[in-house]
This record gives sequence, structure tokens and C-alpha cells, in this order.
Amino acid sequence: MLTDAQCRKAKTDDRRLKLSDRDGLFLDVTNNGVKSWRLRYRLNGKDRTHTIGKYPDISLLKAREQCREARNLIRAGKAPGAVEVTHEPTSDELAKSEFESVARDWYEFQEPKWAPAHAKRVLKRLEADIFPVIGRRQIDELTPIEVLAPLQQIENRGSVESAHKCRQHISMIFGFAISGELCTNDPTQHLKARMRSYKNSHFAAITDDKEALAQVLRAMHNYSGARVVAAGLSLVPLLLVRPGELRQARWTDIDLEGAEWRYTISKTGTEHIVPLPTQAVDI
Repeated sequence: MLTDAQCRKAKTDDRRLKLSDRDGLFLDVTNNGVKSWRLRYRLNGKDRTHTIGKYPDISLLKAREQCREARNLIRAGKAPGAVEVTHEPTSDELAKSEFESVARDWYEFQEPKWAPAHAKRVLKRLEADIFPVIGRRQIDELTPIEVLAPLQQIENRGSVESAHKCRQHISMIFGFAISGELCTNDPTQHLKARMRSYKNSHFAAITDDKEALAQVLRAMHNYSGARVVAAGLSLVPLLLVRPGELRQARWTDIDLEGAEWRYTISKTGTEHIVPLPTQAVDI
């Protein structure tokens, strides 16, 4: 149980802070210092949250009194504060609270921070597998089992890793919605327990086996296929850049006389300068 001193001193610099009292009552503290009393409860099979009011306008003692009154209404099958509702949400307001609408707002907010290829993959996963199943549902009404359904569909076609990535995307969307007070919880938090596990496979670099490294270099040197591929394989050990960056290199970024290659790293958006040794200029 909370004390008035805890309520008075409560603050957070990062994520929202939720201090539990009793009977579902908690103090919600935002990173800008706003403190509000809220009540978690369940009615008609749905988890809900009722806002009592701001602290210190409503003291801890008063919040507990209102919590007891609200609990009496809930036991009678009534939602606390329902009699105070004077505005029915319009169809446009409901549409803005649908999962797909919130997800697209999240995507629009995140896209400038991502590499184009990554952004394209994220949107493709959502549009192909998630929106058709839960896109039209109100985000604050989605339950864990509803969110699990499209993820299991992805698993059933053998794309276990993709299912886990989609779960991560959905979790971030719910985090975005919670920060905008469109919902109060993230139903994906415990879904991993109901999903198939997968082992993330990485292509390990050869770092301490000289003979294995020599074999790779010889194979690259002896490649006799397409001329462009052969040139790329010869440049990799000379320039030590990401294969994707080399593959997308443009002539306009390369100064053969000055022996340097300037380009913007797609992953970080920073400018990079690669000195070109004589062998690279010849290639």
C-alpha cells in the first residue's frame, strides 16, 4: 500500500511510473510530472481502466474512498464513471483508434529513423499478416489470444522467425499507443510462452583460423564467373566494407584520381570515406 509521502515524492525521467496501492488502484506518473489516480478492473470479460482524477487535487485517502465507490458499481455490473459520459465517439474517432490506424501512425513516426530496406520489410509484414486479422479491432480491446492468432498463422507456414519479429513490431505499436493514452497495456508481453522458439542463425566471421581464412581468400581470387562479381570479390578484402554497400556503389561517389570513395552509410545515415589502394583503383 502507498503512503502520502511516496505519492508526493514520486517522479520519473524516462518511462511512465505506475505505483500500485490496493484493489486495483494505482498512481500513474508521466515523465512530465503529471500524477493521476487510475483504477484497473474487469467487467463483462474485459480489462478496463477508470481515471479517478489528478493528485494532489485528489488525496490518497479520497482516491481510496472513490475506489471503494467504484468497486460497488462494478459489483453491480456498472462501469464506474459511465454516468458522466456525455460524448459518444464518432466513427472517425473510432477509426483512429483501430489497430491498423495506430500502427500506421507508429510506422510514419519511425520510418525516418530506419534504413529504407528495413522500413519496407516492417510494413510488408504488417500489411500481409497482421492487418488482415486484427487491423480493424479497437486497440484498447485487443486481447493476448487475439494478437496471438495471426502470429500462429505465420508460424504454421514455417516462418517462425518472422512471427517473432511481428510480435516485436506489435509490442512497439502498443507502446506507442500507451504513450498516447489510446490503451493501457501491451497484450504481447507474455506471448513468447505460447510461440515456437527459434534459434537466430548468424554467419560467423573467420577471426582466428588462418588456414580457413586462406581458403576463403583463395576461393574468392580463383572465382571465374561474371566479371562484375569477380571484381567485387577482389575488392572486399581490400576495402573491408559491408557487401551491401559495395554492391550498391555508384560511379559518381568514386574518385579514381584522388583514390577515394565517399558514400553515405545506409544503416546510420553518416558519411563514410574509403581510401582506395592502388590495387583497388586498378580493379
